[in-house]
Amino acid sequence: MRTNRGWVWAYRKARGWNCSWLHSTLTATRYLINGDTGNFNAPSGAIYRLRY
Repeated sequence: MRTNRGWVWAYRKARGWNCSWLHSTLTATRYLINGDTGNFNAPSGAIYRLRY
């Protein structure tokens, strides 16, 4: 299944959850390569996951 969600979308999504630029960059890269970020914690303590 192909979507229009790419690295920029994942980066902006993570930044929207108040993650640092470094954490957002690593998360977006992992999303681009694997199609899934796995669980990660935002500074608020919430657990998020991005998937295709």
